[in-house]
Amino acid sequence: MNSMNSSPPPHRWIVLALQATLLAAAFAVGRWCATRPETQTPAAMPKIVSLATNPPSKNAASTPAPSAPAKLAQAKTSLDKILLMEGRFEREKALLDFAAGLDPQTIKNILDDLETKTLSGNNKQAIGILLNQWAETDPQAALDSLKSLHPENYIPLAKLFAAGIFEAWSAKDPAAAFAGISQLPAGEVMGLNLRQDALHAVIANMVALDPQSALSTLLNQPLSGDSTQIYEDLFTDLAALDPVNAATTALNLPPSALRNEALNDVARTWAAQDFAKALAWANALPAGDAKDSAINSVLTIMSQQDAPAAAAYALQLPAGSNRNDLLQNIADEWAQADPAGLLAWAGKNLTGDAYTETAVQALNAMGQMDPVAAARAIAQISDSNLLTPAIKTLARNWAQQDIQGALNWAQSLPTDNAGARNAAISDILAVWTSNDPQSTAAYIKQNAASDPYFATASTSTIDSWVDSWANSDPQGAVAWAQSLPAGNLYDVAVASALGDLAKVDPQSAMNVAEQLPPSARDKADINIVYG
Repeated sequence: MNSMNSSPPPHRWIVLALQATLLAAAFAVGRWCATRPETQTPAAMPKIVSLATNPPSKNAASTPAPSAPAKLAQAKTSLDKILLMEGRFEREKALLDFAAGLDPQTIKNILDDLETKTLSGNNKQAIGILLNQWAETDPQAALDSLKSLHPENYIPLAKLFAAGIFEAWSAKDPAAAFAGISQLPAGEVMGLNLRQDALHAVIANMVALDPQSALSTLLNQPLSGDSTQIYEDLFTDLAALDPVNAATTALNLPPSALRNEALNDVARTWAAQDFAKALAWANALPAGDAKDSAINSVLTIMSQQDAPAAAAYALQLPAGSNRNDLLQNIADEWAQADPAGLLAWAGKNLTGDAYTETAVQALNAMGQMDPVAAARAIAQISDSNLLTPAIKTLARNWAQQDIQGALNWAQSLPTDNAGARNAAISDILAVWTSNDPQSTAAYIKQNAASDPYFATASTSTIDSWVDSWANSDPQGAVAWAQSLPAGNLYDVAVASALGDLAKVDPQSAMNVAEQLPPSARDKADINIVYG
């Protein structure tokens, strides 16, 4: 037993020592690999001297830290290299990395140096990034540095960078940033109101941090210029916290477009929480555009969850353009979720143009989801005002998914409604031609004699078929056109193809034209001469 508790033999001490040494070495290598910076090729990124304070190394005694002048010289050298970079985004990344390693005093010294140089675009970019970096730690000092610039440089640079300083400042201390705005020139200077620009930046941050304080600030010092986005963000946030209070506040704003927008923001946000309460509030608003708009906003949000209920309520509103627009908005949402349900509802509840527009919306959505089902629905339509636009809509949708399926359907349409049938075939061939002109041409050649559509195709339609091929192969387009059966299609196609050929080989085009029958030769001669 005593021998089992004795010290390990000498060779085991050696093994343990080696294991400890290897573990220490592995740990050190892992630390180095985890912390070493990513390498950049010299062409992509100049080497930047890091000016950040690092913990002393084991060799610190033998490598003294650079003096302040040397440190500044290193920084200027690094910056000069960065400013010579050509790519704006690569230069911006290098500037951001460079600025992140500077202390405030070095930033100030470099800014002073940059002011003595020509204010090129690169120099302005550097000044803006340095000021923003400084503003992260000491915004007042960054603003003081900007204000200390020579007057001829101050305003141009303030136009670019003052708002950025106040954005960084207000993210840390909105109250101090708001108070600091008074340090900027009042009124317009060189066409820009610096105080208003800074105020926009400060309030935008205040909205995110404390919407109630932002509201108080806005009421005491209204914004000029376009502040729609700030009001939208503000009342959306307020309504999310307390919709009743936000609604009252919005209603008490002075009558204006911003007030109407604020009411809409409340309506949308409240409706997302509670349809019934939001709708009751909107209905209680004073009559006018603001009320109509708020109701529309509530019902549009409501339609995303319960489109039939939103549509039923909309039908109770007074007839007119506002109700029609609202029904279209609801139909947009409904069509994406249940186009068949929308189509059935429209047939029972709408008439005239409102029915036609809503039914086309439903059939359009249905055609994108299931063109065969849309074709069955169209086959039940007897209203001639709806039939043609519905057929054209399905033709375009189906052709984007399945050309042959779309053509088979279009060819099966009754010929007694030639206008709708021809429109469908024309739209399908237009899609096909843009993707595969040779296959389209082969189809036209195969069906030109048997399908009555081709005897009535317009000149512009035939030209589009020919041009899509002739742009890349005019000789091939001419040969194809000459292979068509005699008639208007042949005459127009040959003339169009020869017009395209004449642009690259006028003599060949004229030689072909001389062999044409008289009915086609006249059209061809005009196209060859006039293009």
